[in-house]
Amino acid sequence: MNKMTKLRKRVQEIINDEDEDYRVSFLEDVCNHGCISGRVNELIYYNDTLAFYKLYRKDIQKLLTQYKLDSGITDVSNLLGNLFVNWDTEDPKALEQHNQNLLAWFGFEAEAHNILEEIENGNSR
Repeated sequence: MNKMTKLRKRVQEIINDEDEDYRVSFLEDVCNHGCISGRVNELIYYNDTLAFYKLYRKDIQKLLTQYKLDSGITDVSNLLGNLFVNWDTEDPKALEQHNQNLLAWFGFEAEAHNILEEIENGNSR
């Protein structure tokens, strides 16, 4: 089971509003289509994604670092395919809104993947 970070708690709060079948369907949608699809109502608008990023920045950065280590890829724009295809390479530290938005989506999506995997393996809480 993954460590219960503030980010993970927030993702679970968002998905725990409905029954198990809904949660699985929601998680599958996020995993297959990403936050860019608008599936996560809390992460549609820039003001929401930027606030989310600022609140959970440390947890998101830890996830990103782990993904980099696991994959051996150091260039964020190559890390997760479609999500980072629009990564602004001139803002590698994500100081600007565009990259912060992408990282907010990344954090949510990464935890959604983790939670769905646990449910599928029978390890959900």
